Amino acid sequence: MVQGDGKRVLAVQGRRRSGRTHSWYLIAHVLDSHRVNRRRIRMSDYYSPAQVGDIGHALRELFGWDITIDHHTSEDSQARSLVHQIEHLMNGEQRESRDQNGHWLVIDDSQRVRFTEPALRALTRLVTAVVEEEMADRLRIVLLAYDGWLPSELQPYVAYEEFGPITGKDLHDYVRAVAKETGRPTDPDHADRLADELSSRSGGGRVAADDALPMTDALQLAAASWAREQYARGGDRRD
Repeated sequence: MVQGDGKRVLAVQGRRRSGRTHSWYLIAHVLDSHRVNRRRIRMSDYYSPAQVGDIGHALRELFGWDITIDHHTSEDSQARSLVHQIEHLMNGEQRESRDQNGHWLVIDDSQRVRFTEPALRALTRLVTAVVEEEMADRLRIVLLAYDGWLPSELQPYVAYEEFGPITGKDLHDYVRAVAKETGRPTDPDHADRLADELSSRSGGGRVAADDALPMTDALQLAAASWAREQYARGGDRRD
């Protein structure tokens, strides 16, 4: 998807706390090295189902796109207008030969219940336009925590990633990978102790290899902070 090959829409599925939402950080890290304009809409920030106008406002604020929503018309009319305006913007960018490598729209918490029915239809229209190359190959869409609301005819054109439960072994492997990359390879026993320490920092207990490990915000923060410390020390040592 990043190189322009393959599918243009990615749906990330999985159980709650399997890391679906946290995959945004990996996506952002990868895209930043490719000069891609990536933005995320967090649907959990909306207290009620998001309407077409909410999506249009978010796209205008996040991407700076010149999008207007006529709130005096029906939501379905707004949905058609929204997709038409985005299509016009993407094709205009293509004609102007913009250097930037397009846009990635990441919709976090994209479960059906987060949207009104017209808003779902707007997103379905947008996915269809991306799949059918009506966006001048300037737009990619990622649906995080997706729960299957796209119509069956679109599903063959969507790439799917299924996240299984994260286990203690995953945290152990993460610790060893960071240690190796920062020039401080560690043995399995030391990696186990570090994994226990990270779990303890986030309010958890000892980490067993086969036990499910809920990817809480506290654990994510502890693991990321520890990794940043290791990379900073590795950089200082190389200097």
